[in-house]
Amino acid sequence: MSNSFSHRLTASPPHRLIVQLSAVARRLLPSGSSSSYDTVMDQDAEKRFFSEANAQNSTRETNAAARLLQWARDRKLGIWWGGEDGEDCFAPYLDRGGERYFLFTAWAGGRVEVDFQYMKGRPVFDSDGARRELMDRFNEIIGIEFPLDSLNRRPSVPLIILSSKTVMEQFLAVWEWYLARLAELA
Repeated sequence: MSNSFSHRLTASPPHRLIVQLSAVARRLLPSGSSSSYDTVMDQDAEKRFFSEANAQNSTRETNAAARLLQWARDRKLGIWWGGEDGEDCFAPYLDRGGERYFLFTAWAGGRVEVDFQYMKGRPVFDSDGARRELMDRFNEIIGIEFPLDSLNRRPSVPLIILSSKTVMEQFLAVWEWYLARLAELA
């Protein structure tokens, strides 16, 4: 085959191809389902993420990413593992009413994207006003300044900003508020 898709598959390192195919397969599974295969893939993806994060960032930044992951796990959120352009990531989500509500995407390169783009068109945060309220809460945190046009994008925060205990607590408090608003859907 000589099409660009097959070229990308043969040009991809085997572990990247497995992660990409696993991510596609998991997105096709019914909400809340998993398998032992997913668990093994998740463990491999997590190891790869933190290996990459350790190589590219300070210990403080990598610890901030670990704190975000632990917070998501403590709340029993799903974790989607993936990557793009050779950089691994994880994205916590909440299953609610057959929909996945993604919160943020933590990248091994040292940033966290707030997934406003994926909130659009979903109950609770589908209006610009609701996403604006969420954005305003983030903008109250020292070191975070999302511009108004962020409401339909995925603006990022450097992990080094979140390495401050106070900033991390404030950042996670905004997500607690977000999850409480989503709980109103039940």
